[in-house]
Amino acid sequence: MDIHHARATLVDHHTVELSTGGRFTAKHILIAVGGRPSLPGIPGEELGMISDDLFTMETLPRRVLVVGGGFIACEFATILNGLGSDTTLCYRGDRLLRGFDEDLRTRLRDALGHAGITL
Repeated sequence: MDIHHARATLVDHHTVELSTGGRFTAKHILIAVGGRPSLPGIPGEELGMISDDLFTMETLPRRVLVVGGGFIACEFATILNGLGSDTTLCYRGDRLLRGFDEDLRTRLRDALGHAGITL
């Protein structure tokens, strides 16, 4: 595996051109944008946590509300529920995991409910 610390531009579906002059072609290209979780900028946000904060908790919450319908939110809701927290997962879309396979989305919703997570 090669790591190139440079900016890149997609030339076409299979080609990336680096700011350093390199050009690479591949069947599949993974774009890792380096996103970070953030609080929503609303009143009361100081009472919330981002996913990174869960690793520094000294005690497990008795009840928890996980906000979001993406992969990380589903993962943390499952972890917290499995550790014994009364867990509610709240998401704004019609279903979890937008962009994923429809059958998977339906089965995940059912499985989370069956595990005791309130949706």
